[in-house]
Amino acid sequence: MADIKLDGLTVASSSGSPTAVNLDSDVASRITAKGIAKAWVNFDGTNAFSPNPSTTAIRDSFNISSILENGAGWYKANFGTNMSDTNYAVVGSARPDSNTTSFGGHFLLGRYGNNLAVTEVDGVTFTTCKNDQSTYTESPLICVAIFGS
Repeated sequence: MADIKLDGLTVASSSGSPTAVNLDSDVASRITAKGIAKAWVNFDGTNAFSPNPSTTAIRDSFNISSILENGAGWYKANFGTNMSDTNYAVVGSARPDSNTTSFGGHFLLGRYGNNLAVTEVDGVTFTTCKNDQSTYTESPLICVAIFGS
């Protein structure tokens, strides 16, 4: 009989007896495995961010502890477990807001004219802005995925 797993717990095994799984080591192995996202988040950038950093803006996530809002359309996703270095890849997307004059929806790493680090071991900084990148806007749907170390 094959193992049946539910939420990381083995509920039946070839011996017929249930066995426990160490969930802490299971999460650690998922974060260190090659070829999978090390962290990801789906959040509402228009959230009130009170308190800041916020967890209430997060709809769903993996290895993201909170989102920090540094200004309109300027965010930092904080990792639950730090990356081993800053050489990771970031993929992001942002939905335009419902206001047809703002044309939001662009996702950019960092912030123009700011010399703060973009990729840090404890999180990644990014902005959402209008099509012409002239104005930072808060998007109602922002998704970010991190791959690498």
